[in-house]
This record gives sequence, structure tokens and C-alpha cells, in this order.
Amino acid sequence: MMRIPFDKYHVSGNDYLICAQTDWELPINTTYIKSLCDRCNGIGADGILFWSTSTEHKWSLRIYNSDGTECEKSANGLLIFAQYLKDNGLSQHRTIEIFLCKLAETIKVNEFADGCDSVQLGRYYFSSDKIPVRSNKETFIDQQVVIGDEKFNLNCVSLGNPHCVIFVDRELSMDEVINKGRLIGQSTLFPDKANVIFALIRSETLIKIEVWERGAGYIQSSGMCACAAAILSYTRKYTKNKVTIEMQGGEVTVMLNGRDEVSLSGKAELICSGDVAPHIIN
Repeated sequence: MMRIPFDKYHVSGNDYLICAQTDWELPINTTYIKSLCDRCNGIGADGILFWSTSTEHKWSLRIYNSDGTECEKSANGLLIFAQYLKDNGLSQHRTIEIFLCKLAETIKVNEFADGCDSVQLGRYYFSSDKIPVRSNKETFIDQQVVIGDEKFNLNCVSLGNPHCVIFVDRELSMDEVINKGRLIGQSTLFPDKANVIFALIRSETLIKIEVWERGAGYIQSSGMCACAAAILSYTRKYTKNKVTIEMQGGEVTVMLNGRDEVSLSGKAELICSGDVAPHIIN
């Protein structure tokens, strides 16, 4: 029976499985992804990274959410894959270039002396068309909307995938994050759905966030959502251009520059390695 090797890593509690595409003999589909990411009957993870190499791109990556949908970009996923390459002796470079297949975009991950890595995530966009959000407004920032029976003030940005930030004045319970996040993220306002971030400003250099992701639901942390919170809090003049983002699973640092570009610094760590038992995917 076929056994598929995997590694499992996390950044601040946001965990991914890593599989080499050459080891994966089955078609990649929703059923297999969901089975592997199931925390009761599978290995358990927020998503899966499938990697490959070619003459055109040294390292290529496909990123899947735990619900089986393909994700455009994951900051933590990129940090994890770069650490995996170093741990397995596949790359000795201080800068690793990774090609994201869904976006057809190359991202750089740089190694720091303190053991953390920084992923350069490129430009972000406020245009309603790019997010996308159904609106006749050019941007969708500080917009009051009613969804269901609730009023929300929404702030939206695209980093290659859609994000919606709601600034709050108190910490929300997990049930509140799940219920409100699902309500907003699956609203018809967002044709591609959206990741929803509830952001509590602690100071001009510290933000506490809770996350509901469109492809994974409630998760302990998200690098992309951390970046979205930093971008929109800076845009609303709540914080500086360099902030620490506090999440349930840990902290990351986000830096904005003057060219509408963002980078995230964090540390990826190995959780375990093994083989997928055949019955999990059969």
C-alpha cells in the first residue's frame, strides 16, 4: 500500500503539512486534503503545502486550506517551507525564492541572524476591484454595512487574497469570532469570500487580533491576516509602520515600507515527521 511522507511545521500555532509533489501519486483533490487536515481522523493541520522543483523555478509551491480550497498566498506557509528546505539540506542560501503557482508570483524569504525569517510579501492593494468587494466605491475602508442583523465597520485590503479588518474595543470570545467571522467572510459582499480579522489596538506598536479564515475557519494565527491588520491600522493612523501582532498562538512582526509593500518576520518550527497511513486517504 502507498505511504506518503510528510512533515508538519507551525508558525505561532498556524500549522501546515508539507508534502513533495513527487511523493504524491494521487490527484490533489478536496477529499484528500480534508482527510489529512482532519484533527480527529487525520494528521490535523490548517492546510497543506505541496512543493516541486523544475528548470524554470527552483522551488514551486501550491498552498491548500483545510477545506480543500487552494490559497493564493500564505505568509506563514512561506516561512514554513523555507525552514523545511533548510532543515532538510535542500537550500543553504540566506535568501530563498519561492514561486507561488496560483498567483504566478515569486516571493523572497530572507534569513535573519536571530533564527527568524522575513518573508517579503510584495504590494498590497485597496482597490475594491482587486480585493474583490462588491461596491461602487474605489476603496472599501471605514465603511458601515449591515450584514444579517448586525452593523459592522469594514476595512478591506488585498495581499493577493481578500482580507477584511474590523477594529474592536474589547477582546471577543472564540464563539463571537467564529459567528461574526463566518457571517462577514461568507457574505455576498465578497464574491471570493474573505479572511476576517478582529483587531484590538493595544498601542501604536502592538495589535491583538483574532482570525476567521475563509478556508480554515477559526485558527490560532495567520501571517497574512497579521499583515492585513498592520496595513489597515497604519492606514487609519492607529499604529506605526512597524508593529508586533499578538495572536492566540504567538507573535509576529510586520513592517510596511513606503512603496505599499509589506514583510512579516516569524519563526517556523518542526512539529513532527512521518508517513501518511494508506487508510487515511483511501
